[in-house]
Amino acid sequence: MAIAGSGNDLRRFRHVPKPEAFPVKVKRLLAVSCIVRVGRVRENRSCFWKETAMSSMSPAPDPTGTAPDFRLRATSGRHLGLADVAGPNGLVVAFICNHCTYVTAAIDRIIEDARDLQAIGIGVVAICSNDAWAYPADSYDQMQIVVRERGFPFPYLRDRDSSVARAYGATLTPEFFGFGADRRLQYRGRLDDAGRRLAAPDRRRELVDAMSLIVRTGRGPEVQHPADGGAIKWAPG
Repeated sequence: MAIAGSGNDLRRFRHVPKPEAFPVKVKRLLAVSCIVRVGRVRENRSCFWKETAMSSMSPAPDPTGTAPDFRLRATSGRHLGLADVAGPNGLVVAFICNHCTYVTAAIDRIIEDARDLQAIGIGVVAICSNDAWAYPADSYDQMQIVVRERGFPFPYLRDRDSSVARAYGATLTPEFFGFGADRRLQYRGRLDDAGRRLAAPDRRRELVDAMSLIVRTGRGPEVQHPADGGAIKWAPG
């Protein structure tokens, strides 16, 4: 543990026993704890550099896949499942988080498009699957703050162990999964063509257009652009 400050700050710790004063069992537990924590920091630091050095791309959708069910805690305190968030004409599951620059750049557009999707009977839910221990900005408390400040019109759920993201095959934030009324996957990809850039007034609203097509025809568009975002910061396990 690094301690910053003056010599007076260090004197606060003068009564902390030296390592050799601890019993053998305590030493072993401390050693294991340090190894686990350092390993997690290294793993997430690797993900961070991967995200900042280059953007990742999501794989193509599998039209035969169905939406995996879940039961997750929302920022409201309620535990919600698939049936609670799906609309009569379909469902969009968005994997997002609080700190990712791809998400923060697009969050106003995500909210705008979610309202338009809800108007045509599409349910929308957002899920944060990042490891909150390594990324405190993505903690449940911080999620509640974001929802209040931004006025999310959709539920925001906490996937503590990243198991739901793994079940969906999600890899990025933001990444969008669009399902028809039969809960079969018809769209997987990005929100629009703006990414982290300032969106043009005539931006291509690819998610909205795809879900509108699914409502009309039951099938997603033939051409779908993969999501472009930061890597999900996986929880251990």
